[in-house]
Amino acid sequence: MMKKGRQKKYFRAIGKSMLRHLRAFFETKKPEELHRFRVQVKKLNALLLLLPERSKEDDYAKHLKKLRSTYKHAGEIRKAHINIGLLEQYPMDNPLFKHALENKVKRETEQFCLKRNAGIKNVKWICKTMAVAFPAVKDSVVLNLFQRRLKKLVRLFEKSRESIEQLHNVRKEIKKLLYLNQMLPGSLAEKLHLNAEYLDQLQDTIGKWHDVESVTELLKREGLTKGSAITTLHRQRRKLHRAVLVSSEDFAKKVVSEDDQHFSRD
Repeated sequence: MMKKGRQKKYFRAIGKSMLRHLRAFFETKKPEELHRFRVQVKKLNALLLLLPERSKEDDYAKHLKKLRSTYKHAGEIRKAHINIGLLEQYPMDNPLFKHALENKVKRETEQFCLKRNAGIKNVKWICKTMAVAFPAVKDSVVLNLFQRRLKKLVRLFEKSRESIEQLHNVRKEIKKLLYLNQMLPGSLAEKLHLNAEYLDQLQDTIGKWHDVESVTELLKREGLTKGSAITTLHRQRRKLHRAVLVSSEDFAKKVVSEDDQHFSRD
């Protein structure tokens, strides 16, 4: 049983951390604070999987929609920082492009900070109000939730392991399950037989590939397709994609123990 008290405990801890890192970013502009804020939002999204479906017009949904908007804007800044980091790792002869990305970070950060009061107010409302929304959840409901989402992942891997968007969505789904798995009581987590270490390694590999793939596509759109740094980036992209393909091979067999693979046969 996933008790109400356990869910509230995690919810409050996530909320406090979310607020702390958001405030810290507004004060320091440090990208790691923005990253930590986004991690807490991802943990919240994982916990929200246990909530009954609600109307899109109720207050919870409206405030969560605002939080998603803050999260997405933070993601644009985060992505630009990652691209800058990769360009520093693979330096090119075109400093103007890196300079343009740095200007984008500055511009987007300024826009993000203009929404400081509204963003903090919304997170505070969520922290104060939503804790009461979590009901006790039976083991069978949690197990069914994981089973359905693992089936979905199996189908996604069978359908395509080439699409950057598809694999990015797979990674987001894996991280949700990993975060939720960490919140479960030990007795319930044991029933899942989830190979969390394998899933974490897989999502990390997909993430590294996605970062290199994204910056490579960005450079291509800007007409930057030649040079030793570009060649090295493409080589790294192919290497990481091969690693994703190898790691995700026989996903259904690797993700859980051998005696609990019935979900993959439906």
